[in-house]
Amino acid sequence: MYSIDNEKEMKKIKEEKEQKINEIKMKELKVIEKIKLKEEKKIKSIMKRKVDEINMKSNSNIINSEEAYDNQGDTKNDVIKDKPDTVTNTFATTTYNNNNNNNIKKK
Repeated sequence: MYSIDNEKEMKKIKEEKEQKINEIKMKELKVIEKIKLKEEKKIKSIMKRKVDEINMKSNSNIINSEEAYDNQGDTKNDVIKDKPDTVTNTFATTTYNNNNNNNIKKK
């Protein structure tokens, strides 16, 4: 009888050990899974930052090239705008001079 009781005890102890080992393994797996998820989030955020940096650089290059093109257009427009102003100023000066000449003659 003693040997049968002893075997039952041994079997019970083995089952408890296996159960504890399995619980520990499950906890380890959960911890490893959490770590894995955190690392994946870090990698995604790093990749997103890199993509954003690349996009910002390419956008700034596009903006710089557009600004250069716009500045060339502004220079041409300024020249065209200056011509009518010059004509108007010349006309105003001529009118002023003519009026002064007329006033001098009347005296």
